[in-house]
Amino acid sequence: MVGSFLLWTGCITNAMDRGSLGVAAPYIMKDLGLNPALMGVVLSSFFWTYTVMNIPAGLLADKLGAKTVLGWSAFIWSFLTSLS
Repeated sequence: MVGSFLLWTGCITNAMDRGSLGVAAPYIMKDLGLNPALMGVVLSSFFWTYTVMNIPAGLLADKLGAKTVLGWSAFIWSFLTSLS
């Protein structure tokens, strides 16, 4: 039960992170002085990488289990976030 809740929470957080890019884009453009075309390239690079990496991540989750992969992903993400 707790594992399912944690998986759900991770998926919701992930979806909110992706959705927040659209809200933050105008502010990022203003702060960094990006024009709409360049911001499109920046967002495309994120989403294409995200899409392509879903394939190996899904294969890894099939092999090791979703809880293991999401757990390690959360750990790595948290660790790298703490370094910034």
